[in-house]
Amino acid sequence: MGQLAIASGVAVSVLAVCCGWPDYQLRTAGTDAGDAEPEAAPLEDAAPYDVPVAFCNDGGLRSGEAVLCACSGAPLDDAGDAEVGPIGHQTCTLEGGVGACVGCPPTTACDTVTAPPGMTCVPGGVAVLGASNLNVCPPAGCAVEQPEHSVALTRFFLDEREVSVKRFRDWWRNGHVTPKPGDVIFTAGDGITVTWQESWTPTEPVVRDDANAATWLGADVPDNDALPINFVDWPTALAFCASTISGGRLPTEAEWEAAASGREGRLFPFSAPGSRNDAPTAAMLPCSRANSAAGGSECGPPVAPTSSPDRMSRDGAWDLAGSLAEWVIDVPPPGALSCPGNCYPTTPSADPVLFVAEIAKRGVRGGAWNDTQPRSLRAQARDFRPLTDKTSAIGFRCVKR
Repeated sequence: MGQLAIASGVAVSVLAVCCGWPDYQLRTAGTDAGDAEPEAAPLEDAAPYDVPVAFCNDGGLRSGEAVLCACSGAPLDDAGDAEVGPIGHQTCTLEGGVGACVGCPPTTACDTVTAPPGMTCVPGGVAVLGASNLNVCPPAGCAVEQPEHSVALTRFFLDEREVSVKRFRDWWRNGHVTPKPGDVIFTAGDGITVTWQESWTPTEPVVRDDANAATWLGADVPDNDALPINFVDWPTALAFCASTISGGRLPTEAEWEAAASGREGRLFPFSAPGSRNDAPTAAMLPCSRANSAAGGSECGPPVAPTSSPDRMSRDGAWDLAGSLAEWVIDVPPPGALSCPGNCYPTTPSADPVLFVAEIAKRGVRGGAWNDTQPRSLRAQARDFRPLTDKTSAIGFRCVKR
C-alpha cells in the first residue's frame, strides 16, 4: 500500500490501482501505517485493473520516495511537497515498491454536475490513447497512432451533436464576434497555452450549389438549419466555440479520443471495450451506426442528426464516427504523418495539447460521410489538414470545462 498525503496531514492508506475512473478504490485507515486496514470501499463500480495504472514520478514506482501523482491539470512544482496541489493532483509516498495515483477529487465525476444545454459531461481520469493497429496498418501498425499511452484528463463538457447550420447562422448573423489577439483559449497541463492570434480570421462557409455538398445556404436562408455545418475552416470553428460558449473552445485530441473511445479503448464509439486494435470492417458501419460510405450502403451527404442510440457514444454524444470529421485544437506531431513511431509522448501527461501557432495544419478526427475506409472512422485514427481548409467532409463540435 502507498500513503496518500493530504492537506490535513492525515495519511490515508490506499489500494494502489489507478488514478481515474471507472474503477479506482480508496481504503481509509488511521494515521499509523501499521493500523489494520478495513475492506476496500469501491468508488464508481470498482473493478481492479489487470495491471496497475501509475501516474507517479512519470510512471516509475520507487520505494520510499515522495513523488507526484498528476490526475489532471498542471503538475505540482515540488513533487516532494506533502500538500495537495491544484484540483486533480495528489502527492503520495510509495512503500515496498507498490503505489499509484489514487483518490482523484469528485470534480472528475459527472454525477455531481448538470451539463450545459446541448452538452454532455465526459468524466475526468486516466485514459489510454493511441493504438498499435497491426491489424489496420500492417506490417508495423499506424505509426502516427503509436505508442499507446496514458493521459489524465479533467472532466469536460462536450457538444452532444456537431454544430448545426442554425447555431452557426445565428452566430454569423449576429456579427460573428471573435476573441481578441492574446486571449487564452486553452491552457494544457504542462502550461502550454493556446492564445488567439491576430492572423486567425473567421470566414463564411462555402455556399451550397449543384457542384458541392455544402450545408450552408447563406446567412438568411434557414432551410438547412437542422444539418451539421460544413465547409468551415479551423479559425472560424474555434472562434465560434470561444465566442458563443463561456470558456468554449475546440476539443484537444486527447479529449476527443477519450470521448470517442469511452476511455475503454473502443474501436468505434459503439464498439466493445478493449477493441481498439481489432480490424475494422465495413460490416461494423451501417448507416444506423455511422453516416459513412465505409459501410458500403452509400449513406449520402450530411443529413439531420439522428437520435439512434446506435450512433451515441458512452457519454451521450452522437456521430463521433462518421457524419462530418471534426476539427480539434492540436497540430501534427513532428514529422507529420510520417513520424517513425514516436508520434505521441512516451511519458504520462495531464490535459495535454500539441500546439505551435505557426504550424499551418490542425487535427481532424472521426471520419466523414464520404470516407470509404472503415479505419478512417476509428476513435484512434488521426488526420491533419491545413487550418484554412474548407471541405464538405469537415465540421466541428465544442467543449468547455
